[in-house]
Formats: sequence, C-alpha cells, structure tokens
Amino acid sequence: KAIQWYDSESDDIKNIFKYAVKGLEKLKSSYEENSIITHSIEYYITYIKQHVKNKKSKARIIAKQSSILG
Repeated sequence: KAIQWYDSESDDIKNIFKYAVKGLEKLKSSYEENSIITHSIEYYITYIKQHVKNKKSKARIIAKQSSILG
C-alpha cells in the first residue's frame, strides 16, 4: 500500500523503500532457499525495486519532454 499512497520521488520515501528492501532481503535469508515464503518475499523485493525504477524512468521522460517543449 505504501507504493500507492506515498510519493516515491521524495528522498525520504526512497530511503524507506531502500531500507524495506534490505530488511526483506535479511528476512529472506532466514528461511529455506526454495520455500514458498522466500518466493513471496522475493516477489515483494522485486515489486518495490521495479516501482522505484519505473518512477525514475518516468521522471526522466517527463524532464526530457519539458526541456524539449520549454
């Protein structure tokens, strides 16, 4: 829900997501490698990383469009 509710362009929110990923990676290491839990945790890690990456890509596209139009 945090991905939907908060602006990941904010440096504070980016840091929260970064630390969330680190925490999930640490949590994942405490479970057996091929368990359903590790697969679920990996899903959340990937989901957060992709969201932050997509926001960065969208921001670059908008910046380029603004510079072309402006």
